[in-house]
Amino acid sequence: MFENVFDVVVRAVKEWIPKKRYLSEGEYRDDLCKVLRKKIERREESGFFSLGSSEKYIVQKESGRQLADLAVINSEKVGIELKYNFRTKSQRNRLVGQVKDYLKEYLYVIIVLCGYVDTQQFDALRYDLKEYEESSGFSLGQPQKVIKIISKSKVGYKKPKKKLKTTEEKTTSRKATKPKKTTRKKTKPRTTKTRKKKTSKTKRRKR
Repeated sequence: MFENVFDVVVRAVKEWIPKKRYLSEGEYRDDLCKVLRKKIERREESGFFSLGSSEKYIVQKESGRQLADLAVINSEKVGIELKYNFRTKSQRNRLVGQVKDYLKEYLYVIIVLCGYVDTQQFDALRYDLKEYEESSGFSLGQPQKVIKIISKSKVGYKKPKKKLKTTEEKTTSRKATKPKKTTRKKTKPRTTKTRKKKTSKTKRRKR
């Protein structure tokens, strides 16, 4: 099935699992950038985008006032804006203004929310950008600007692979886990002297 670049990028972002819980927006951006480059390269090699044409797709980090964090560039430009710990109304208002400005530069904009995401602010953001998110793709024969919002707040993280134990490590761990033998104290048997004393006492009592 043929998909355009926007569809492929949206799918890749949805499938993206960060390697760990990062503490900054820049670290999430770098992780996503590597994943997107690999995905785009695979699609290019298979001739998936342009049906065998030699057109090149570029994934790059952006920097500038009206530019997003990442961009996938070809005949169509897709901008990706990441936000870390999306909590407040002021963050939401600023983001809405940012992405509307980005539409002057990009045909498509994808908002990726990482870290903590406040559900109330997320719903309000979708409402604020409803006219762009629910676009049909064309308006009067011209491609219409589209904004897609993706939240990664509830996504898991890649767990590091467990190292296989060597034979030496296995033997040491077994030795450490072996239970210690408990030695019971031997009770001394009663001697005949003590028995004789007891019998003599009982005889005296009877008398």
